[in-house]
Amino acid sequence: MSNPAFNVFPTESAFSAEVLQNNFIFLPDDFTGTWKGEDKAITVADDGMGGVAPKVVTTEKTIELTCDEDGALTGTVSYVVITGNGHDHTGAAVRSGSEDVIGFVNTANGQIALVEYNTTLANSESGTFRGFLTNDNSLEITQTQTYPNANPLVSIMRLPKV
Repeated sequence: MSNPAFNVFPTESAFSAEVLQNNFIFLPDDFTGTWKGEDKAITVADDGMGGVAPKVVTTEKTIELTCDEDGALTGTVSYVVITGNGHDHTGAAVRSGSEDVIGFVNTANGQIALVEYNTTLANSESGTFRGFLTNDNSLEITQTQTYPNANPLVSIMRLPKV
């Protein structure tokens, strides 16, 4: 990654051609590696009284990616629950999990987009990840997932490269 002269913030204007400088360039190798850190998510889960309620879950998240010369990504996103409960695609409580992901990066501005998949597509969760690579090689990512194959979830994370 080049040494840009400014920080990029996740706003619409930050990704416009007017704000980006020609020397702010990422290489595909910048998106190959492992990022790890804590994240917090809000989700809904069984409230024990026949309904659902919002709950915050804290996990140790690991994203492992390989990026080819075209910016295509393959990899995994895994987690270990620190507080609360995670859920698999059936709704069962789990303490850890892993999902295969595919996606693309924009090497001109560091934007990244990923989607979860399963080798049995009918069992795939609907998780998506959008964000960017920061100047210090951390991934700032927002994860969302919705029904029908997952409990609704929103998570925001900043994961340093390890």
